[in-house]
Amino acid sequence: MRSWQTSIRNEIANTIKSKDFVQIWSSYNDIVISTNSDYMTPALHNKFVLNQTRKLLGRLPLAQATMQTLFAFLFELLFTPSISVRNRVDTILAASRHRHLICLHIRLGKNPTNPFDHAFTSRVNTTKAMLNFTDNYLSNKSSSLVFVTSDSGQDVSDVLHHYPNSSMTIVGPILHIDRFDRRSSIICDGFIKVLADFYLLGECQTSLLSNSGFSSWANRRREKPNEELYMYDEKFKQMRKS
Repeated sequence: MRSWQTSIRNEIANTIKSKDFVQIWSSYNDIVISTNSDYMTPALHNKFVLNQTRKLLGRLPLAQATMQTLFAFLFELLFTPSISVRNRVDTILAASRHRHLICLHIRLGKNPTNPFDHAFTSRVNTTKAMLNFTDNYLSNKSSSLVFVTSDSGQDVSDVLHHYPNSSMTIVGPILHIDRFDRRSSIICDGFIKVLADFYLLGECQTSLLSNSGFSSWANRRREKPNEELYMYDEKFKQMRKS
């Protein structure tokens, strides 16, 4: 990130955290901040808006006013999946009815639609580790369905071939949701797929995840996001209970 970009980001973060940003930005009718940073938590704890925060939270203690706590609620409140997204999600959920849904999110880097995405060399064994873990896990939960999504089409294929009768994925082009070629003809189909993936990652009974903001936020939609959650340990090259 360039120095001027870092400076602007730090200035915005500091304004939201400790200044009267409502007054500072009062001359604007609309303000849109597009970021993968958590600005919600510092905004809710900003002393200049505490009265509004307490009205918003109702009986929820201020200490619990974090993005991690509120994300699932705000997401369901603000967004409704389109028919195209819902149909893809429902197909997987219908197949998993009366079965234990295990979700795998494999983030390896070098996303095909993002030329600036770098490869995570410490994750090359992610798929192997997830398959080994799932093989052992399935020995105790035979009636299961594996859902897999990834930024690597090859690794999705590897999982589908490993479990030919008990795995599914959302078919469609692989798209990096933040960085993509806006001239590409696959954008609409790519976004439908990635949104369906996001919804499904919030419906799992067991989650196996790479280190990724995408799947970590999707996991927050699960009824019990901290239970049956396993992360790929890049140092030890195996799955660990989170």
